[in-house]
Amino acid sequence: MHFDLHMHSVNSHDGFYSEKELIARAKEKKLDLIALCDHNTTAGIPAIIKEGSKQNLSVIAGIELDTLFEGHEIHILGYNIDPSYPYFADLSKKIDNLEKKALKERIEKVIDYFHLQPESERLMNVAAASTTPFASVIQDILSDSRYREITAFDPYRKEGGNVFFFWDYCSAEGPCHVSVDYPGLKENIQHIHNAGGIAIIAHPYHTFDHNEPLLDRALETGIAGIEAFSNYHSAQQNHFYAAYCDKKDCLATFGSDFHGPFKPQIEMGDYHYDLQEEWRQKKLTQFLSALKK
Repeated sequence: MHFDLHMHSVNSHDGFYSEKELIARAKEKKLDLIALCDHNTTAGIPAIIKEGSKQNLSVIAGIELDTLFEGHEIHILGYNIDPSYPYFADLSKKIDNLEKKALKERIEKVIDYFHLQPESERLMNVAAASTTPFASVIQDILSDSRYREITAFDPYRKEGGNVFFFWDYCSAEGPCHVSVDYPGLKENIQHIHNAGGIAIIAHPYHTFDHNEPLLDRALETGIAGIEAFSNYHSAQQNHFYAAYCDKKDCLATFGSDFHGPFKPQIEMGDYHYDLQEEWRQKKLTQFLSALKK
């Protein structure tokens, strides 16, 4: 079975394709199973399931929740959820308001840390004109000719590099971090369970990399598994998370985090899988079995 368990529609602020267009692309990629996991909303679930049924493509109802865990901002995937669960109804607006409060401080921290021109007002206007405010601000900075000599920007100047810039400099471990009061891990897991679903840590990247005690504590809160293979991981990270899932006998999932043009380096159905196919199909079977419980 060919599958991709993490993608976004236009219902995510950084998504591009409609539910119908996602199904069409999934069919082109010869996928048998997909999961829609929009940011903090289930608005697209009914439409994509309906369209998937028309095209004989299986669709899992999902969501991706902004979450706090021990000071780390992480994303949690909820699978097989009831999209009409009340908590999800206005969650996206609540999260947007939280992030707007932190936006100016984030911009000023980046300006101060890299000794950029003091123009937070202009960059705030860049943010206001975009559906992806901070990402657009970072892209503006990275492409600014005045900052060509800042070598720290070089790894992020390629398409989609602004996403990695955020994680490397603005996450909890980074020098430009601004704390946002997202819902806590236990709270979000409880809501996923209440909605009939299971909870998976999305693209753990470097937050949990070779940090088994932190992963252990996350699992103890009710996490069912980890998105072990992701486009954002190095091969070493993919293998670490895969080995951890085997060691802890927890679920391992696989997701491209496809958004369309916002992340042009990502192809639907691709998550840098390079282990034996037997292992991937085994983990898929375990995942699908968990959804039925």
